Amino acid sequence: MSKRELAAAVGVNVSQIIRLERGSFSSPNIELLSRIANTLHLSLASVLDQAGFPMHRDLPHLVPYLRERYPELPEAAVIEMERYFDRIAREYDGAGPAEKEDET
Repeated sequence: MSKRELAAAVGVNVSQIIRLERGSFSSPNIELLSRIANTLHLSLASVLDQAGFPMHRDLPHLVPYLRERYPELPEAAVIEMERYFDRIAREYDGAGPAEKEDET
């Protein structure tokens, strides 16, 4: 996708995409970065990391995320998913990627 196509897809001028790419913004707009991530099928975390936002392990709890991301899910399904993920987390005892390791 070209810069011009990306700019049109996220609703900004191509010059703003170029300035983002060059790091010309000291604090880029997170909503814009979110639209860029969605358009390019990237995780928001990776786009924020590339934009220089500090990333930390204090992520939101799973249930609010599930409710926001999948509003059509019944409450029983959200609770079932939370229990499933808790079981998996206990099974693997926190094993996961090392700090700064790519998770894609």
